[in-house]
Amino acid sequence: MATIAEEWFMEGRVEGRVKGRAEGELEGKQQGIMKVLNVRFGDVSNQISDAIFSIVDAGVLDDILGFAVTADSLAEFQQKLG
Repeated sequence: MATIAEEWFMEGRVEGRVKGRAEGELEGKQQGIMKVLNVRFGDVSNQISDAIFSIVDAGVLDDILGFAVTADSLAEFQQKLG
């Protein structure tokens, strides 16, 4: 039987893994958006990049990826980004 300290340690490890996966998912989505914008429109301003990397909601990032794919210009994308 595990001690209380061992149980807390294991819970902390599990929580850390879950948090790490979530952060990795967000970073992957952010980088994917940047890749689409770079391929479609060339260099992207630091302002747009900073705005994308400040978003920590996976659903919002999914919507923004859709904007990146369908925008006719970087200016249109930036307008939709806010």
